[in-house]
Amino acid sequence: MLMLGLGLTGLRSQNDGHPFIKGDVKQPELVTILNEALRFEVSAPKSWSFGKIVQPDPYEEMKSGSYGSSILVGEGEKEPENWNGFRLISTDTSDNPQPFLIIYGHNAGDQKPEEFATLFKRTLSRFSGEELNADWAFSVGDAKGFDCTYGLGAKVRYTALYHHGMRVVIMYYFPSSDPTDFVKYVPDVDKVIRSVQIE
Repeated sequence: MLMLGLGLTGLRSQNDGHPFIKGDVKQPELVTILNEALRFEVSAPKSWSFGKIVQPDPYEEMKSGSYGSSILVGEGEKEPENWNGFRLISTDTSDNPQPFLIIYGHNAGDQKPEEFATLFKRTLSRFSGEELNADWAFSVGDAKGFDCTYGLGAKVRYTALYHHGMRVVIMYYFPSSDPTDFVKYVPDVDKVIRSVQIE
């Protein structure tokens, strides 16, 4: 798996020698990761593993009817070209399934969060997904968007945030049909989502 420190700028070491910590992080169990090109950062549990990914623009995919959930990662130690996000997976020592997060950004121009929310609802309906809980006027700091948890075989939480022409999407999935597994990591995932900053 590609580690976060490869090729990232804007990250500084703390006294503990961990190369992935940016600035003065108050909670030592978290690390802050940064994508300078797409002007966003997010904090995540230090114990989780990180990898860089390339994720297509979900708005364009949903609009064309070809939305999928595949992601592109680099081979071996090579980072994917034009990477635009991160894959985070808990490194719990058990053999049980682990929570899975992808966080990625796209330039959205003058697109409004409401446009994406409308398209997202239509796409969810097309896949026969069930909206379980949603906030269609969700915000984190100055970033505005939506936050929706839905059922499509298993629970998925999908959050989109917009600020200054940039869109950041966070998708949380737990590969288990047991809903208690999903709920167990909701506090950690919520901290990650609430930490998003878009310049």
